[in-house]
Order: sequence, then C-alpha cells, then structure tokens
Amino acid sequence: MRAFSSVVAVVAAVGVACGAALATTPRIPPGTFSGCPRDTRPLPAQPLATYGPSVRSAVLQFVRTSFTHISQKPAKLAGARTTDTFLVTNWPPSGWIKSECGVTLWRRSVGVNVYFPAMDPAHNPVGHCNDCAHIVFLAAQTRGGWTVWGDY
Repeated sequence: MRAFSSVVAVVAAVGVACGAALATTPRIPPGTFSGCPRDTRPLPAQPLATYGPSVRSAVLQFVRTSFTHISQKPAKLAGARTTDTFLVTNWPPSGWIKSECGVTLWRRSVGVNVYFPAMDPAHNPVGHCNDCAHIVFLAAQTRGGWTVWGDY
C-alpha cells in the first residue's frame, strides 16, 4: 500500500509540474509569426506617405527571406510587390489585434498589402482570384527598425 501511495504522489507531482509549465508557456496568437512584439515604438508623427516606403521595403525583404523559408510553396512568392500601405487603426479586420496583442500594438502597427502574381494565374479555371493572390503583412517599428510580426 505504501508503494502505491508513493506512485500516486509522484504522478500527482508530475501532473502539477506539467500543468504549471503549460500555464507559463506563452501562447502565440494566430496571425502572428512568433507572438505579439512587445518592444514597439510609436509610429512616426509624419503622414504614412513619408515613412510608407521604408515599411514596404522591410515587408518585401521579409517576404524574400523569412517568409520564403517558412512557405510550403516558395516559388509562388516570386514577383511579390506591395500594392497598399495603411494604418492598422483604419483597417476593419484589425479587431483581433486589439484582443490578442493589445491596444498599444494595434495603434503602432502598419498593414502592407502584398500581391503575389504567381498565385494569380491567367489560366485559373475558376477565374481571377483576387483574394488568393494577396496577403496583408503587419509591421511595427522596434529598436532594430521595422519588424514584420503577422499576416492576415
């Protein structure tokens, strides 16, 4: 009986330890690449048109490097180009950012719409698929420059 009690105590201790480990493991919200960035800086005081080109450049660099490495079909990313840059606060689908990452990141993020022509073939039997060929990337300024942290 004493051996049984010891086994039960060990199993209970392991269960508590696993539960504590799971409780402290940070959750990575869907739509983010590695979680919500915490060290973001406020957006520049100038209009978006003045710093938009640097955000676009950072996003395209991310697409050519990191996003290509995690993509299941990197050839489909060829020829990517940006089509629009906007403040996330003016973007209707941005509510999830507020709830998952907080209002501060929501206020400090910029969206960049990227078009992938290789995902929009002219011979598509269903017809033109605008949604198939566009991804919105989310970026925020950090100490190291513009950081692409999510997509939609």
